[in-house]
Amino acid sequence: MNKKRIYWIVAGIVLLVAVGWRSGRENIAHIWAELMKSRTQQSPVIQLRQNGIDSLYAEKAYRYFLFVREGQKVRNTAWEGAIRDSMLILVAGDVPPRRVAGDICVLPPYAFEFLLKEHQSTGLFKVIGVTKDDKIGNLYKLMRWK
Repeated sequence: MNKKRIYWIVAGIVLLVAVGWRSGRENIAHIWAELMKSRTQQSPVIQLRQNGIDSLYAEKAYRYFLFVREGQKVRNTAWEGAIRDSMLILVAGDVPPRRVAGDICVLPPYAFEFLLKEHQSTGLFKVIGVTKDDKIGNLYKLMRWK
């Protein structure tokens, strides 16, 4: 009887540790993601690697990237003509409206959580450096602009 009781106590402890470990890992991952989001949103310079941008950048070396959150309209009057001529518009989610003048690349919506603050619908970044790598894609160094 005593051995059986010890067995159930040990099994209960192992079960509690396993459940706590899984929950703890999820909490650590969530805390790490929130920390990285906060640091990226506050940083004046960020780095971005996205294969979808590389083919467009190879054709036209853009000087500016305009990030537009999902569901937001792109107003062509929001920037000057000189900037617009060398700007890649990056939108979240679905294909953007056809009325937008400029080159467009669609990014996953979760990327915008790290790049833009919650109250921001758009963000303009100036390309200040590109590290080209054919194996894993270009690394774009971007500075927040206006």
